[in-house]
Amino acid sequence: MAEIVQRNLELMTEEISELKRTKLFNERELTAFLKRRREFQFKLNGVSNNLSDFMEAIQYEKHILRELWARRNKRQMLDKKKNIDYKIIKRIKAYYEMALMRYSDDYQLSLTYFKFLKQYKDFHQTATHHVKNIIEKFHFKPEVFRLASAWFVRTNKKEALNVIHRGLALHPDNKSLYLDAFSLELETGEADERLRAYVDSIFKHIHDFTFVVDILGLLEGHHPQTLAVQNAIVSKLFEKHPDDDAVWHVAAQRELRGLPHDGDADDSKKSTKNLIKRCVDKYREGIAALPDDKKPRLWRRLLDTLIDVQKRDPNVANVFKAAALKGALEDARDAGVALDENHYAAWIEVCGEHDESAVLEILRRGTEALPQSGLLWELYLQFYLLKDKVKEADEAFQKAARALGAKAEPVWDMMISYQLLRSSNAAVEALYLRAVDEKQPAELSRAFKPRYLTWLLLQKGVKEARAAYSQMASKRPYCKEMHEEMARIEAMECHEQSLEDWGNCLRLQCEQFGQQDVDIWIERVRFYAENYKGFDVNGKIKEVYEEAQRSLSELLLADFRERFAEVKSMDRLAQC
Repeated sequence: MAEIVQRNLELMTEEISELKRTKLFNERELTAFLKRRREFQFKLNGVSNNLSDFMEAIQYEKHILRELWARRNKRQMLDKKKNIDYKIIKRIKAYYEMALMRYSDDYQLSLTYFKFLKQYKDFHQTATHHVKNIIEKFHFKPEVFRLASAWFVRTNKKEALNVIHRGLALHPDNKSLYLDAFSLELETGEADERLRAYVDSIFKHIHDFTFVVDILGLLEGHHPQTLAVQNAIVSKLFEKHPDDDAVWHVAAQRELRGLPHDGDADDSKKSTKNLIKRCVDKYREGIAALPDDKKPRLWRRLLDTLIDVQKRDPNVANVFKAAALKGALEDARDAGVALDENHYAAWIEVCGEHDESAVLEILRRGTEALPQSGLLWELYLQFYLLKDKVKEADEAFQKAARALGAKAEPVWDMMISYQLLRSSNAAVEALYLRAVDEKQPAELSRAFKPRYLTWLLLQKGVKEARAAYSQMASKRPYCKEMHEEMARIEAMECHEQSLEDWGNCLRLQCEQFGQQDVDIWIERVRFYAENYKGFDVNGKIKEVYEEAQRSLSELLLADFRERFAEVKSMDRLAQC
């Protein structure tokens, strides 16, 4: 073994001499190279080596190579570049091959070696030979056929396709191999015979509807030469899944895209109206054919499609699209289909603002069927507010508030906004007071407390805002945002009384929310540090510190202490 090691080290002499001559590496580094290489040589040629030894040696040589490139480029030294590089690269290759001789069953090692070979044009023939070995050795892994096909496709698409075929023969249930096969066939422009064979195999071995639809989408990108195959797929879907609403949905969507199942793709019949009509007809055909328990899902698919169509190209076939949607909604209602809020909203839109009785009937049906729908209640309230029907609007608002409960914030907002424009301050304030009442759901009360303060400040001034805050501050549900809003208001006042009130806001906030929130304690410390210049600032800060220690958990207290120390270092605080 020693003789082999010595001979290998002697082969590096020219390389080391060249590196030394160019001064890319110093004496200490060159000595370290030789020492490490000697260690690797003894390890790799010994009896008790393991794969990690080989990988460590390979990584070391790659490190030298990268460092060599970096230093040469930095100094713009290009002489004997290929000669030195090639020697190191060949050594890396040799290490890989030695490792593979001993660990031929290691898949990851084979992949790593292949990736290495691909980087160097001189080794492409070796890479081709190696990838064939990978297939033979690891044919039980579907991904090796994709790996090999991706390698061969650069120079020989036919060979790449043959590799995929071999993979499919062994792994007929692998989706990725089918996708590769379709892509390669479409690139080569082959006849659709093999495409049909793939389709037959997919239906035989893969029972995944979504995958079949993905294949359809892939083929649509190569319309019209694959139209026959596409239709064959749709036919097979109907054959295999005649009672599946998803199949009818796919067929109807293809009609909308101008891909009829009957093969009649006459361009003269591809106007927007004709495409929508054919799409609707296919949906209705499916609804008639499906069992009763499957019909509602296809109805909803039809409605969703027509709603989407309504939004596209707003200046094209508007009347026809609206009529188609309205008719489908009415028929779905008569069929007893459970509609969702978007269906009712679309129905209201196509009825138009002039057909008041129809709109009100839809709103009534919708809110009865979906009493938790915020969207429908908003539309209900909006309908009356836009017509200034105050009495009816108030009745709709009361119903909405009761039905939505904690989720009624948008309808309260809508009603308050209307009152701000049309009513007196007294009416607006009455509405705010109802919203913040402690009998309301906590989420609703919290949402409107800070807004009420802001309104009071703008309409009646800071004294009224303080008075309202004083009444609400200690009542449940507690509202952190209300304390923050009042503190902001007091901060704008900037006088001695406002400082006291400002500090009171921060104190209440800490009392109510200080168990889980470090930020508000730090905010309170900063308040005293920055605003109480002529007062007993240290005493105030000490009080806050002691209160925080009593309120916060140990975990949060550690964070508080750290941030408190930062504040002390930044501000002019004495020792507390």
